Amino acid sequence: MNVTELYSSKGLLIDTNLLVLLIVGTINPTQISSHKRTTSYSADDYSLLLAFADRFKLLVTTPNILTEASNLLEGYSYRGNYALATLERFTQGTKEIICESLSTMHGYPKSYLKYGLSDAVIHRVASEKYLILTDDLNFCAYLQGNGLLSINFNNLRIS
Repeated sequence: MNVTELYSSKGLLIDTNLLVLLIVGTINPTQISSHKRTTSYSADDYSLLLAFADRFKLLVTTPNILTEASNLLEGYSYRGNYALATLERFTQGTKEIICESLSTMHGYPKSYLKYGLSDAVIHRVASEKYLILTDDLNFCAYLQGNGLLSINFNNLRIS
């Protein structure tokens, strides 16, 4: 993906695992290595994610991503309520795109059957010219193979 494509997107959608990294890092970057969903990330990754997201005027999300993230964050030790409140504050600054589940299943059957409903919704959102930032290499390649704007976070880490 070149810089022109990056900035031609309508906004950025951050996939679930990276959203969890964003929330945990916002609470306390030193806790990233101890949260079971973010142990593969560091405080530097959190900073990189923030810097990348700041390049966009608009952040978008979906109810599916928010549901998955809240489920992963609610058990975040004694910080569960604080983590969910932080997720709520994040959501206030985003555009939430709602896609009906059944029409997504029917409209994006290959991505639905291969990756599940949440990723099928992300596929649908990507088709509207939003850039997808994910840590899922296979899903990222799938989106790119379909001509959609998608970046694997690990590629940002090495650049």
